[in-house]
Amino acid sequence: EMGADRRMSGSSSAKSSKEDTAKGKQASGRPSAPKGSDKENRRPANSAIRIRIEDSPISATTRQLESLRVSVPDSPTSELEKYFKSLSGVSSVEDRASASIADYADSVMRSLHNSSECYKPRLQMLVDSQPAADRRETLDWLVQAFGVMHFSDVALFDAALVLDRHSACTLPGPISSHISQRSLLAAVCLSLKLGSREDAQLPLRQVVEHLGRSRIPFLEVLNAEVALLHKLGFCVGTPTANCFLEALSLRIPKYDARFGSLASFLLQLSLVEPHLHYGYPHCVLAAATLAIGLSVTDAPAGAYGILREDLALCGSNVEDSLMSCCLDVHALWVRAAGRQDAEIMGFYDHLSTKFAQPAYHNASYLKPPMPLSLAGLFGPSRK
Repeated sequence: EMGADRRMSGSSSAKSSKEDTAKGKQASGRPSAPKGSDKENRRPANSAIRIRIEDSPISATTRQLESLRVSVPDSPTSELEKYFKSLSGVSSVEDRASASIADYADSVMRSLHNSSECYKPRLQMLVDSQPAADRRETLDWLVQAFGVMHFSDVALFDAALVLDRHSACTLPGPISSHISQRSLLAAVCLSLKLGSREDAQLPLRQVVEHLGRSRIPFLEVLNAEVALLHKLGFCVGTPTANCFLEALSLRIPKYDARFGSLASFLLQLSLVEPHLHYGYPHCVLAAATLAIGLSVTDAPAGAYGILREDLALCGSNVEDSLMSCCLDVHALWVRAAGRQDAEIMGFYDHLSTKFAQPAYHNASYLKPPMPLSLAGLFGPSRK
């Protein structure tokens, strides 16, 4: 009897404990467990927010767009695209990374050309904005300073383009030397920020103060950089002529190291003539310097075909002005090498000193041919 009383007491206390627990849960706002089997009660945690995808407005819009899609025939694979795809199996990490853009190589060339034409400075506005002697002096300083600091040619072209775009946006009139120096250092500072890590071996403040000989406070240079960015609409890092020089020379066989250095020498020489440097599309200008380099170094016949194939990827009709551009670049080279133009001799001498170094394969020692033969590029009938 005592055992039966204990069991009855235990069961009643357990029942009262469960009732108290249920009351406690209801008092705390927690819902009590629903009745039913385990299968009925087992529901996903996110079932409350689940919707039928096929009935959503987004899905209806997607189906509508799919019904309007028109099949576009694939364009033939270019040789440049094949070149990048061939890099996928090489051992170099950099080359394998380049292979990732194989499917976009053609559109990248067109995009570079369109962007370059869009953001090039207006030629007449550039010419009217400042005296030609001041611009030549600035370019001369850039070539010397970047050579001493061992900055890349990429940074050189970036700085020159930023300065020319900024000048074309500036109203004509006298500018104090202090303001022009601040703008120059601001363009250099910006080009180094946009460039590769190879150009950023030293702290930027130290570089700028060294180039300015500690005469212009670094804070003033940064303020000038902000003003420059505002004037350019914060559109910087736009394609330069050097971008096309690198792109168009990718597939050309490395039969002679001098041809690339000579093309780079002529392209930098064109900076001193704004009508030449900005009068032609940058892709055409780069192709012209490469064509002259191929001609001077006796390139194999196939190299010219590669150059024209890749240039055609930039857009229709870009080749129409290639011959006249080749002749204009050659004429500038003849005039400078023959010391026929006193105004550009200072720039030419410093540029020749730079490209006389072994790193540039002594390219400035090469002399302009008379006459220039373009038979490999345009055929025997057009020399």
